[in-house]
This record gives sequence, C-alpha cells and structure tokens, in this order.
Amino acid sequence: MKQAVLAERVDGTSITEPVATILLASDGPDEEIGWSGEYMPGQPTTAVVMSQSLREDHSSVATAYLDAHERATQFISDSPMQAAEHASTVIGEEALPPETARSAVQSHASQFVADSHSIAESATAISGYAARLGKIDEELSESDLFDYSLYDDGS
Repeated sequence: MKQAVLAERVDGTSITEPVATILLASDGPDEEIGWSGEYMPGQPTTAVVMSQSLREDHSSVATAYLDAHERATQFISDSPMQAAEHASTVIGEEALPPETARSAVQSHASQFVADSHSIAESATAISGYAARLGKIDEELSESDLFDYSLYDDGS
C-alpha cells in the first residue's frame, strides 16, 4: 500500500501502523483525513487468529500462542519505546527506522488489546457492513467470529 500511495495510484485507503506513520512522514501526496476510531470506536484493524485444528489438535501450542500474545500486548503497554526498538530491529531498520517505530507506537491508531471481548461489538458491526457490500456471503454473529473459551479458560 505504501508504494501505491506514494505512486499516486490510489485515491484513498485504510491502513494500519506503522504504514500510516511512514506515509505521513514522507513527502508523498497523502494526507490523513480521519482515524477509524472516530467513525467506529474500538474498530479492530488487525487481529490475531488461529486455526481450529491448532486449537483442537494442539491445545498446548494454542495456549502458548495466546499467552505469548498477551505478554507481548502487555509489554507494548508497559514499555512502548522498547517495543518500538524491537519492532525496528525485527522488521529491519532500513524498512522501519527506530524513530518511525517510536512514532508509530505512540500514534492514536496504536491501541493494542489482548482481550477479544473488547472488539466483539465492532467486529460484528464490520461483519454486517461486509455482508451488505457483498464481500462475505452472510453477516457473522459474535459466536461465529469468536471462540472465547481458550482465552477465558486461561485468564
């Protein structure tokens, strides 16, 4: 998306961090016109998922995966600058310079949560919107979208 925006090949898009920070810091033609949270508070833009087979056939791995996600989310909350440094190192400082990573983690668009209960209402609303647009066959209910049992059992 970054290349498409900079090449002026799109009129508008919805993007996540750190791409938003990278684009807004560039000399490109883009400008921020709004933040998704202004239109739909709590809107999930990225989510961690796992396959049903992982959850059912390898429950110890699934639990470890969920635990690691919760620890990472807590780490970002407790130490955002250190988390930004790690992200820059992992992604590569050329692609994500440390100062850009620090700006991105402080962005109003960076709100990390581990509890999927907190995004259920907005995720269900997005499902309805996607169904009305014909992007999915039918609107999905909260129980279609979320299986809280692994999270709730481990909390």
